[in-house]
Amino acid sequence: MLSLATGSQTVGDDATSWAVQGVFGRLHYDYDTKYLIDINGRYDGSSKFAKGHRFALFPSVSAAWYLSHEEFMEGTSHILSDLKLRGSYGSLGNQSIDGNFRYVPGYAINRDQGYLIDGARGVTVTAPGLVSADLTWEKVTQWNVAADFGFLQSRLNGSFDVFTRNTIGMLTASQPLPGVLGTNEPQANAADMKTSGWELELKWNDRIKSIDLDYHASFVLSDALAEITKYDNPQGSLGSYYVGRKIGEIWGYESNGLFQSDAEIANAPSQTALATVTWLPGDVRYVDKNGDGFITSGKNTVDDHGDRSIIGNNTPRYQYGITLGGAWKGFDLDIFLQGVGKRDWNPDGRFYGVNGRWDVPARDIGSYWTEKTPDGFLPKMYQDDEHTSANRQTNSRYLQDASYLRFKQLSLGYTLPANLTRKASIDKVRVYFTGQNLFTWTKLSKMYDPEIIGTAARDTGVANNLSYPIAQAFSFGLNVTF
Repeated sequence: MLSLATGSQTVGDDATSWAVQGVFGRLHYDYDTKYLIDINGRYDGSSKFAKGHRFALFPSVSAAWYLSHEEFMEGTSHILSDLKLRGSYGSLGNQSIDGNFRYVPGYAINRDQGYLIDGARGVTVTAPGLVSADLTWEKVTQWNVAADFGFLQSRLNGSFDVFTRNTIGMLTASQPLPGVLGTNEPQANAADMKTSGWELELKWNDRIKSIDLDYHASFVLSDALAEITKYDNPQGSLGSYYVGRKIGEIWGYESNGLFQSDAEIANAPSQTALATVTWLPGDVRYVDKNGDGFITSGKNTVDDHGDRSIIGNNTPRYQYGITLGGAWKGFDLDIFLQGVGKRDWNPDGRFYGVNGRWDVPARDIGSYWTEKTPDGFLPKMYQDDEHTSANRQTNSRYLQDASYLRFKQLSLGYTLPANLTRKASIDKVRVYFTGQNLFTWTKLSKMYDPEIIGTAARDTGVANNLSYPIAQAFSFGLNVTF
């Protein structure tokens, strides 16, 4: 292999492969358009797992009952125009793991060591890390019950779904191992997770003939939250999964403001366990929740977490969308709004403006504490990393409310009367204006975009995205159809 050669390297080599194989079948039955049933089955295999663990069966079944088609519902058709009850249960597999041969121990090769052997840098091979030989498919099973309905001659339509999803054998790091082992935990089918949620959708369509107005509106609202139901973490370490952990939960300290004087510091619980610095006025003051006179993280476990607690969750909750529109005498209007009703966010260093002696402060940061501005929102500014880190422990004072409502799109148009355009042998002429991302209502710091935060590390609570913010866009146009 080229990568094992010595000397000046100008080329490299790499080779890998993976494959999947499977069969799929479906049975559908419809009786009198009242009773529906679907049965599906698939048998999949993946080369990413060792022999004996490559194939798995994933069945599913769904059924529906059209109550509105039953004779005993005929008397309600003027009010309840449509009603269908449905339910389903099924499973799917996930083979997405890092690397294509994670079940095979692999040697690490360094062909450019930092020391000399016989006057030249040598090539070394290190012992492989741990692997899980019985690594196999992650299985996701889900059941849901739902109702689809229509009222008032189908002017009002909607649906409501309730679901539970169980992820069995999550592909993640195995149980935490002692640091003296000298290597990382292998990836394994080590955890189970349960996600519960629901979704509501409502649509209204109507026409007011007296003024020639067509209009419509729709509303979608959903929520879901996941929880770890199985994981081998006997110490209950907060740095890993543990049974009962809600995905996205944010552990941190409660804060009751900033120190304003040396006397306050002297009479407050000791914070030296967080950082071996001299705490000064302008530093964050943390709450001694367990009353032992010291601010600590304890053993950083579920049973002993010191003064830390769950102060928020960065999972987007109550996600919603609103669509409004209509048409009147050639004019047409469509509006789309979208948002999240509940979400917490732990900001990164950019929120504080300066991370070190070479940083340039970001714009839109809050005011700093100084002797002249004791009501400043941000803590006193330091150039040493240790003091800076001490004031940036995850805490309730700087936790952000990331809920938002965004005016995603506005489209306004006018179509010329057909009797005018036909004289010019034109079928249709429409002029329009479209605006995107017009306004955003949020309490989140202006340096973050609430729609894209957390796209890379949603589970950690760290705002590590540096994506270009979503831009506003305005367009004018003319559509001509011949």
